[in-house]
Amino acid sequence: DCEVNPTRLRDTFAWTDSGCTVKAQVHTNGKVTIVHSPVRRRDEFKLDSNELVRVTWHGGNFPTVDTGCAADGDVCSVHGDTCLCDTNVTTRAVFADAHAIPSAAEVLAQLFIGSPPPELDNGRYSLCTTAACSSASDVQVFTITTAAGHAFDESTIFKVWVHGNPTYLANIKSAVTIGTGFKTSSTTYAFRNPPSIIDPLMPRVQDAHHEVDALLSHLLHHPNTPPFYAQRLIQQFVTSNPSPAYVSEVAKAFIHGEHKGKVYSGKYGDLGAALGAVLLSSEARAPVLDLDPADGHYREPLLKMTAVMRSLDMLLHDDRELDLENLQQRIGMEPYNSPSVFNFYPPDYQPPGPIEKLHRHAPEMKLLNTPHLLGFLNGMSSLVNFGLTECRGGFGTSAGPSASCGDVDEMGHRIDASLTWRPPNATDARAAVSELNLLLCAGRLNPTDTRLIVSAYEEALPAGPDKAVQVAVELFLASTEFHTTNRNELTPTERPRRVDNATNSGSEDYKAIVVLFMFGGLDSYNMLVPYGECAGGVDLYQEYRDVRTNLAMEKSELDEIDVGIGSQPCAKYGMHGSLQEVTRLYKAGQAALIANYGPLIEPVTKAQYLAKPRTVELPPSLFAHNQQQRHTQTVVSDDMNADGVLGRILNSLIGQPNPYRVGAYSVTGNARVLKGLVPPDIIDAEQGIVRLSAYNRLAGYIHNMTKLESSSAFAETYSRALSEMLSRTEVLGELLEDVTLQTPFASSGISRQFEQVAKLIKTRSTVQTEREVFFVSTGGFDMHNEARAST
Repeated sequence: DCEVNPTRLRDTFAWTDSGCTVKAQVHTNGKVTIVHSPVRRRDEFKLDSNELVRVTWHGGNFPTVDTGCAADGDVCSVHGDTCLCDTNVTTRAVFADAHAIPSAAEVLAQLFIGSPPPELDNGRYSLCTTAACSSASDVQVFTITTAAGHAFDESTIFKVWVHGNPTYLANIKSAVTIGTGFKTSSTTYAFRNPPSIIDPLMPRVQDAHHEVDALLSHLLHHPNTPPFYAQRLIQQFVTSNPSPAYVSEVAKAFIHGEHKGKVYSGKYGDLGAALGAVLLSSEARAPVLDLDPADGHYREPLLKMTAVMRSLDMLLHDDRELDLENLQQRIGMEPYNSPSVFNFYPPDYQPPGPIEKLHRHAPEMKLLNTPHLLGFLNGMSSLVNFGLTECRGGFGTSAGPSASCGDVDEMGHRIDASLTWRPPNATDARAAVSELNLLLCAGRLNPTDTRLIVSAYEEALPAGPDKAVQVAVELFLASTEFHTTNRNELTPTERPRRVDNATNSGSEDYKAIVVLFMFGGLDSYNMLVPYGECAGGVDLYQEYRDVRTNLAMEKSELDEIDVGIGSQPCAKYGMHGSLQEVTRLYKAGQAALIANYGPLIEPVTKAQYLAKPRTVELPPSLFAHNQQQRHTQTVVSDDMNADGVLGRILNSLIGQPNPYRVGAYSVTGNARVLKGLVPPDIIDAEQGIVRLSAYNRLAGYIHNMTKLESSSAFAETYSRALSEMLSRTEVLGELLEDVTLQTPFASSGISRQFEQVAKLIKTRSTVQTEREVFFVSTGGFDMHNEARAST
């Protein structure tokens, strides 16, 4: 019964007088193409389809063209540089001795083919009750009822429990053999026949659902899953740096569905039990841990915003829905709008400073930069003073004229909501500040800042209690304790102010590096292709086509470039046709291409990579997007915490006997490439320099709140960042106010970034910088089914 493929009978089946066969086309790398005969309508089962399947060959041996594709029984023939071989599927029982019952661990290690529960087979199976079977504590064995003495064979089924769930496995090992016999020899080959839920010849939707369920079950029950969930839950709710014991406690609750004697579901995968362990663990509740400088975490901007709205009784007007505008750009977070699959921030982010020195993590501090923090403070200041509107950086809708926000009601601005909380006695500054401390900081505000805010409240009281409350709330929202969750222990030492290198090297020239980082998985093999005139007469383009198969670019799709005879393996290369501007710049001598660049620590062959144990050193997380992006920005593959390549350039320039006056800028948030001794200024692509809207009113108070160093790593990192932001944004903001450009820029995201770079470069004569570095980025370079169409 084989499917035939005439045009009019495309989806029909028919009887033929020729047998149906399945052959294996074995490639030089050991991968296999399944070849079905007669030819089916599905191209992946045709000869030379290049649909490759990686298999595990017994003993690592497989037929090759070098040996003439020799195999027992002459079942293979040479086809180009591959071997086309007849196949046979053989099976055997794994456990054959009915008197030696394997343990559950042995069953799980050697059986890979599932079985339906034998209880459902209408009495065909019976539970083995021999003395050997009865003595097994963690395994049940089912045999065919008619089997003499419960003999073990391929029909035997083993029942074990995985995380409390029954699992049934067939006593079968299946192999695909080439040649004769199950065991491999010099001319007999075999590979494990992997279980397949979906019939490759007659796929059904139901089978696809079952395979997805099997995959999800495998991932859920993987031994790494419980500690992974535990680590992430603890980071989200309690501390960014949980101890191994804390992670283990939560992971066990996830596995067993219980914690400290309380049974939740009692089953594997219980998130309720895991969350209970997160919140009720002694490490979450012990006050002594507040003194640990690395305990706690930096709060997410979105959660800080909602906490204020709930704590200070925000009232929506006219039964409107809460509508918050453009949060992703302003604070770095927005519901349902993560910038990538890697979330708003990586779980292992380390901001420069005390947290990095302690080798700890602060994931949420990836969002601690000038546009996002000052954007948050401006938006919250607007909410406190005017209600939820667009005024002065507010998060409200843009309805209404853009006139004076001081007369917001009279000028017709739409106010979507207002904070309605007021203290019981608004004239009592200490009582009002004490209650705000409880509502916004869980009563943790340090005594120095408490006295400062009380003083500010009293100074504002003559203008009315509402104004006093507003000033106090604004200062609380800038306080360290509002943004971080551990105890802020201030020291007597005042934090040194950032001092830029005031002298220059005496050089009269100016140079800048602008890095455009294209996030994603760039297919460099289709970006730059060997084209012709290669050394030794080797046709590297044909080799490229052979390797890339259906992903290879035709020469007609490439723009030819000359690189010069002898300087490269080929004298001619082809650039992807969509990169015509890059091609033009290269031909004009204004662009260079660096090939064979990557994150490896040392050269590695495929054999060395697959060898166990490995004899070569590999970078950590070799196939992880985010980690490889980090390596690319540092050009140091064996140190996850290395300074960025641009940061190290500036380190060298300021370390000269006659140091250069330098500057570092990012128009795309915190970037590893700029990490170094020179703190980078973070610029917003749309707004340029984001400045504190209440600077004239609050800068003095905030300076006093941030001037003392803190023994807490999180508090110190936040306070230092806010202090430097306020001083730098005022300087840069005044410089850029009057800058105009003659070249018009488009409104696209990347163009707006380059526009900010151009404005900053134009200030070079005023700030007298000699060397500057800039970082801009764009995304969307992951390629899946568009691999040939784009780079």
